Amino acid sequence: MGGPESTVTIMFTDLVDSTGLGDRLGDAAAQALRRAHDRILKQQFVRFGGRVVKGTGDGFMVAFSSARQGVECAAELQQAIEAQHREGRYPELLVRVGLHTGEPLTEGHDLLGSDVDLAARIEAEADGGQDLVSELTHLLTRHHEDLEFTSVGERSLKGFRAPVPLFEVRWPQEQGVRTGLTPFVGRRDEAAQLRRHLEAATHGQGALVLVGGGPGVGKTRLVSELAIYASDRGLDVLTGRAYGTEGMPPYLPFTEALKPWLRDRSPEQLRAAVDGNAAYLVRLLPELAQLLPDIPEAPALGPEAERYRLFEGVSDFLLTVASGKPLLLSLDDLHSADDASLLLLQHLARRLVDAPLLVIGTYRDTEVDPSHPLAGLLTELTRRRLGSRLSVQPLPRDEAALLAEAALGDVPAHHVADALFAATEGNPFFIEELVRHLQEQGRDLTDAQSKVSDWIVPEGIRQVIERRLWRLDEAARRVLVYSAVIGRDLSLPRLSAATALDEESALNLLEKALAAQLLREEGGGYAFAHPLIRETLYQGLSAPRRRHLHRRVAEAFEVLYLLDPEPHLAELAHHFFQAAQEAAADKAVLYASRAGERAGRLLAYEEATDHYERALQAMQLLEPSAETDDQLCALLLFLGENQWRSGNTPQALETFKRAAVVAKSLSNAEQLAIAALYFGGAGFVARVGVFDETLVGLLEDALIALGDADSPLRARVLARLSMAIHWSPQQDRRLALSQQALEMARRLGDPVTLAHVLISRHYSVGGPEAIEDRAAVYSEILRLAEQSRDKELALVGMALRIVNLVEIGDTAAADAEIEAFAALAEELRIPQHLWWAAIFRTMRTLMAGRFNEVETQAQDALILGQTSQIFDAAQTYGVQFGILRREQGRVEEIEPAFRGFVETYGSVPQWRIGLAYIYSSLGREEDARAQFEFMLSGGLDKIPEDLLWMGSISLLSEVCAFLGDAPRAAELYRLPRPHAGRCVVIANAVASYGSASRFLGLLATTMHRWEHAECHFEDALVMNARIDSPPWVAWTQYQYAQMLARRGDPVGRTQAGQLLTRALMTARELGMKLLEDLALGLEPELTEPRRISAES
Repeated sequence: MGGPESTVTIMFTDLVDSTGLGDRLGDAAAQALRRAHDRILKQQFVRFGGRVVKGTGDGFMVAFSSARQGVECAAELQQAIEAQHREGRYPELLVRVGLHTGEPLTEGHDLLGSDVDLAARIEAEADGGQDLVSELTHLLTRHHEDLEFTSVGERSLKGFRAPVPLFEVRWPQEQGVRTGLTPFVGRRDEAAQLRRHLEAATHGQGALVLVGGGPGVGKTRLVSELAIYASDRGLDVLTGRAYGTEGMPPYLPFTEALKPWLRDRSPEQLRAAVDGNAAYLVRLLPELAQLLPDIPEAPALGPEAERYRLFEGVSDFLLTVASGKPLLLSLDDLHSADDASLLLLQHLARRLVDAPLLVIGTYRDTEVDPSHPLAGLLTELTRRRLGSRLSVQPLPRDEAALLAEAALGDVPAHHVADALFAATEGNPFFIEELVRHLQEQGRDLTDAQSKVSDWIVPEGIRQVIERRLWRLDEAARRVLVYSAVIGRDLSLPRLSAATALDEESALNLLEKALAAQLLREEGGGYAFAHPLIRETLYQGLSAPRRRHLHRRVAEAFEVLYLLDPEPHLAELAHHFFQAAQEAAADKAVLYASRAGERAGRLLAYEEATDHYERALQAMQLLEPSAETDDQLCALLLFLGENQWRSGNTPQALETFKRAAVVAKSLSNAEQLAIAALYFGGAGFVARVGVFDETLVGLLEDALIALGDADSPLRARVLARLSMAIHWSPQQDRRLALSQQALEMARRLGDPVTLAHVLISRHYSVGGPEAIEDRAAVYSEILRLAEQSRDKELALVGMALRIVNLVEIGDTAAADAEIEAFAALAEELRIPQHLWWAAIFRTMRTLMAGRFNEVETQAQDALILGQTSQIFDAAQTYGVQFGILRREQGRVEEIEPAFRGFVETYGSVPQWRIGLAYIYSSLGREEDARAQFEFMLSGGLDKIPEDLLWMGSISLLSEVCAFLGDAPRAAELYRLPRPHAGRCVVIANAVASYGSASRFLGLLATTMHRWEHAECHFEDALVMNARIDSPPWVAWTQYQYAQMLARRGDPVGRTQAGQLLTRALMTARELGMKLLEDLALGLEPELTEPRRISAES
């Protein structure tokens, strides 16, 4: 037993007649009522600082540090229940409350003693809906200006000898009628549809539902009714909203929803929920660092990977929460949401299919045109069937009349209901506002004889709101105007600071707006009763007046948040920017830059872009100087970086080009080099088929500006330039630049620079002659990754190793490496590497001949590549899909795509070679020859010796064999012959054509060098069997049989028949229609004797 507690006020509550609820309502409805009881009471306990000591079955024991807080909570608790009754909910919900102030004993978390007993006895004396307090509690609070106390006399209470005086406490009658919602009417079909989605989510079939409609049509009310329904049935409900005010922090709808959940959980519960994602979530929810002090640092990743991990972290967190109890996440006013929030929502939507999580978002469809960021989400929702859309229309006449009755509190006359519907066209918010407007004019809307022809009806909702606003006194309107400028989080300290009023004066004025139902209480402050009220106020301000008010708010908030401005930078930037023409341009640049930096750290690149653009706009108001020129260049680099990271590549390129021009004019070599590198995509790989003269020019300028001295920037510029000229005739210079960059990086001894240079080096020495050099490169990259514990760099090294393993035919090692690569990519959730994992697996599925799986795999990889904004995703898909369709005998389907690739990427010889290969597969000799001759007209040395070279020579060999061009076969034969023991790999293991010896066999056959052909085909059979590739084994068998048939000797013809039979069996088994048709066409040649002279 502990000592006495300091003086506290003890409250007991009880749900009246709780034991009979099941009989009267049924078990399900009774349980829903109990949940509603708990939710409503706990909201008030939190609001007034009450500590729940324990539950008492159908009530609570609560301790308050002051008597005032306790009695205010009791009175407000009853008001909250009455508000529910007025809204048409929980008519059976009645609660009695008893309070007493004393010094109880403590035992752990519990309170004991006679003071506790007395509070419990007082509660038992109360009626349903009544609050009773002891004499001591009354004495401590009787001077409360907003409460009424009525003596109910003395009562004899069990366990107490003397009668106990009791007092009833309540708000005064005029204060008792608090702002509330009208009862919910109509929307039966829409509500039923949402409840079906909710029911499905409770069974693990989650979805995203976007509820659209015009302003005031009732979207938010519809969803809030679903939220109440969900809470009553035991679901967790999280709610957040976007605001139609600029300067909101990134991801605000999500952070608003998640923060209350964090506050209500123990560290153990939090740890289980974040489950490895804390390092990413803490960016979005800094409170996590205080709640879980041992959060590790997030690994260094690229910008796309970082944001992907953040989005995955939030999704994992929500799904983990939902796995414990089904969850409803409500996000309101998404038409005002920042781009980063919408991208996060789109990412989350893909994870909902098998989750007990329903996400509902509302938006104004009148504000979402095709260019709006939300339009992309709506399209994605439909295309990928990630959820559904629900359109909320104005109410029909009968439901509009019911709403008018609810708003009026009586039945309107029939002709009045008609007139209201005609004036409002069934818009619910307009109906309620117009009823209130007419009532305030003294109109009797229930009188069947009343005239409606003399109504002065405003033209629309905004006009109704304006007239209501003018009924407030000037001081109250002034506070509302400042509230409209601020936009959100209308807490008393913020409004007091902005208006320069003391908090008491500000509170009195806010109470007037609350009574006029223009504001509502929300959390610890206020919010506009409807966004249209705020919009009407703000749009009614002249431009000079807006600028002046924004400046006042900006300067007030700058002082208010002086010690911790970081969470408020976006808001400060917005207000200073709006006031920039009022001599606040320097502050606008400062705070917009800082807000952009913070948004970038939060991976909200779109918001960062907006901030930097505003900083640049504000800079135009400053006097030019050397300092502002340097600042301009830096801002352009930051802007371009965030445009690039957000996927807005065309604008990013223009920004970097502009930054380079400014840097060059300032002779700022470092910024010029950074601009040039960013213009090149800050990457290591030349985009296939692209020779960008502008990029080359910028890199050349940067090299000149940097001078000859070694530096990390110079090494990276050299490496990037070597890749930039990849698709130009400057092949010797490409290798020289790569070597120069590598030597410089080694001299510098900087592991990061060396890693960048090595990656580009791999592609510079990509030909088959340099396989050992490439092995050395990836081995060194892997060593650097291990030393620096850089898992993303390790993935790059593993990807390069996979290419080599496939090329040397070690498929067992390649398969193991692919699975290790995929596992690490899955761990890091880096989109680019997840895409490569999909590409590698599709490549191996093609090799194995599981063509029924390839189509889905290739299409999934394409979608992943496109959503990850990977430049070469379409070309990669073209290679894999082209192989699939050829094997299926559907070559004609891919011809248009290959012609398109030839037109788009004319500098890539492989696409023209591929088109010739398609024509040969279709038997179109003239077309195949035209493309073949075009490719060889400038000589074979025009084909770059890179990772595409071996595939190009191999396909040219196929075309040459089809054309029967022996002289060209002799030219081609010498090229791949040194690499006969290898496999033909396309690019970074996008595809493999199996053994290089097969193509040598085709060329030898074309030249009638039968013994050479036989040796090559035998080698190819061994290699293709070793790499476990039935399709390439079958093609080898067919082409070997074709050679033997043409040679014409009897023994060979027998062997050819056996080979052809095996090839035909495989073709039929795997669905290789082209090979099957060719094999069937060869069969007659094996049954008819031919005389062919042998040549060696």
